[in-house]
Amino acid sequence: MHVARFVLAGLLSVVVAGVLMSWAGSLVPRPQVRPPSDSDRAIASLADVLARAADAPTTPAPGWQVTSAMSAHGAIVFEVESQESTARDLEITAEIVEPLDGKYEEVLVYFRGPEAPAGESSRRVQWTPRGGFVTTQIAPP
Repeated sequence: MHVARFVLAGLLSVVVAGVLMSWAGSLVPRPQVRPPSDSDRAIASLADVLARAADAPTTPAPGWQVTSAMSAHGAIVFEVESQESTARDLEITAEIVEPLDGKYEEVLVYFRGPEAPAGESSRRVQWTPRGGFVTTQIAPP
């Protein structure tokens, strides 16, 4: 009789533990799969534009390429490797900004030559809706 009570108490404690674990598990937030954000779509759109420009049979491949891009808090930063003259920095930045369609408060494009190591840009073009394009020389040309 004592054994039956012991077994019954054990089963009851297992059931109670299972119910509590199930209840506690429902309190833990489940990971959410987020739909693509506007910035995700803008970057994908930019990638499409750049791919079309490079693949167009009648247009020579551009003498520049985006080597990295990241965004946060309303700003997006690009690093561009360019064989073009610095005179084309504004034109290249305009090509980059145009497909973003005003989704960012600030766009920064850092330019470096093909011989410069990644992360060692010599010039920057900043775009904002209010200020337009502003060029800054970071290192001597």
